[in-house]
Amino acid sequence: MKNRRISIILGISLILTLLFMVLPVSPVLAANTITVNPTSGAIGDEITVHGEFTPTVMERYGIIYMSTSDLVVNTAPISSAPSYEKVVNAVAIPTSDAPNAGIFNAHFDIPAALTDGTVTFNVVPGQYFIYITIMSPTTETNIIAKTTLTVTAPVVPILDPLDPSSGPAGTAVAVSGANFPASTSLSFKYDTTTTLTVTSGDTSTRASGIFISTITIPAGATAGAHTISVTAGAVSLDATFTVTTLTSTITLSATSGTAGASITVDGVNFPPNMPLTLRFDATTLTPTSGSTATGTTGTFSSEITIPTTATTGAHTITAIAGAGTDSETFTVTGPSIIPLTIDPNNGHVGISVTISGGGFIPSHAFTVTWDGATTNTTGTVQPSGS
Repeated sequence: MKNRRISIILGISLILTLLFMVLPVSPVLAANTITVNPTSGAIGDEITVHGEFTPTVMERYGIIYMSTSDLVVNTAPISSAPSYEKVVNAVAIPTSDAPNAGIFNAHFDIPAALTDGTVTFNVVPGQYFIYITIMSPTTETNIIAKTTLTVTAPVVPILDPLDPSSGPAGTAVAVSGANFPASTSLSFKYDTTTTLTVTSGDTSTRASGIFISTITIPAGATAGAHTISVTAGAVSLDATFTVTTLTSTITLSATSGTAGASITVDGVNFPPNMPLTLRFDATTLTPTSGSTATGTTGTFSSEITIPTTATTGAHTITAIAGAGTDSETFTVTGPSIIPLTIDPNNGHVGISVTISGGGFIPSHAFTVTWDGATTNTTGTVQPSGS
């Protein structure tokens, strides 16, 4: 009889062991726990609260708080903390018959101040406590779970010094910064109203929040301090660029000559990368060779031709590039006439002769007369005046 009872007990034990091996085992939720992700952040950063609670058949809502006080779970009400802030008003906790029973997620942004307690506290870097209470059904419980959150110093956007920070109108300027909103379009402005185009580099911040861009100071910028504004999303920072005045200067390869002469005009200290205009008195001249715009250093060298219609006397040659301008005097002199030669200088009627001369106005028409009478011999003076 005793042996039979032992056999029955062993049989039942074996059956139970087999059942535990065959039947799936449901995971056991930790009783009322919350965690935060990330575990640290600056004011304004979003925090996710993950909770795993013992499921119940009754619908419940959690209220999440942030506080400076370290309170005892299941003992203290949130009101026992002098400073706290309700960061999540209500988060539903799934009931026992719902998928993911007892598991929930909630989100909040780290506040700048804790204002719901008896003492207002401005949030500074350091450790804080995250609590959850339950409304069940209309009465709020004591805190039933907690975790910690570290508030870090805010990441401050930085605008690096402009490179260069001063120069004449038309200067190319490198602008760079860090800790700006990531992958965000950039806007550059001169004195808050004039939009500046990026000539090279980044037109949007990179994924790391940095950027390196090049802009150009407007050609018409006046001398003095001006504001360069950089905006990306909600972040806008300013830097100062000082426009300096350079004395634009031109020199002429020759300060006098005949109409039609070719001379070279050289310029320095003009705004860089600007279209160049050259004038003879009020007449605009097109360079026959050389520069049609200033270079990156504000220099140019252009060859021009004195108009063939220029009268003798002093005339003004002017160079203009952006806000830079300078003038020099060029004196048009009369031609140095070279006496005519006739070859041959005698012969019978009807003989052909060659007439040569120099010092005439280039490219002008000429006629030949015989004893004061106009002949049918005409032509055009060569560019050399012969």
